[in-house]
Amino acid sequence: MLALTGFAQGTNGRMKSGTQLRWSQNGNQEVLEGEFARTFNDTDTSKAKTQKIQSATATGGNHNSTKFSSVQVLCDHNSLRFNWISIQQYAAGDKYEIEQSADEGANWTMIGQINANRTELGEAAYSYLYNKNVGKVLFRISAINIAGERVYSSIIESPCSNSTYLSVSPNPVTSSTTLRIGAPAATKIKIVLVNSSGITVQNKEVSLLKGSNKVAMEMGNLQPGSYILSVNWNGGNRETFKLIKQ
Repeated sequence: MLALTGFAQGTNGRMKSGTQLRWSQNGNQEVLEGEFARTFNDTDTSKAKTQKIQSATATGGNHNSTKFSSVQVLCDHNSLRFNWISIQQYAAGDKYEIEQSADEGANWTMIGQINANRTELGEAAYSYLYNKNVGKVLFRISAINIAGERVYSSIIESPCSNSTYLSVSPNPVTSSTTLRIGAPAATKIKIVLVNSSGITVQNKEVSLLKGSNKVAMEMGNLQPGSYILSVNWNGGNRETFKLIKQ
């Protein structure tokens, strides 16, 4: 199962996976039209460039708005799974729509939707399974509140292709798990496992053959808890998984 993860949001184009969430006054800040009106007394975003929102997590004057802290797309042989974490300020969220574009973002089509969790404030995790495996398309997620206002996540390219995939099973892990990797060509990767304190507990380099590969991950001697498994490819690409050790 191959994963792409985004950590930013905006409307000024595509953001690379792993980009840290930023809030700024140069048009990249994701705010609703109503927020500009209440915060800057105008809907002209060029005027907002000269002003400053003090809090790094501020959403402007609209307390019903939602922010995306991360978006992840996982590719399997016959499906795509979307995982995202949103920061919900108040119980005014209505739903999330998953959108797809096959023409570099010129047009967007809704491929699925789920209802927002109105009882969970702060960080809330969501997941959506799309029973198709498609490559060479773009995805984004739209958060819609009860007033019909929208906030978009970052745009993420589909991680799927005919020869690449990445999955880990089982998860949660009792003693060991298996990393399954599809590679378009022979290559080397670096696998890093980090615990919840940010300490690297495993770090190894693995040679892959073209096609399907299996890599065993021994975790029997590790303490129970959550871990982040990173697969680092040549060229700088990185995929991550959250593993639970029981």
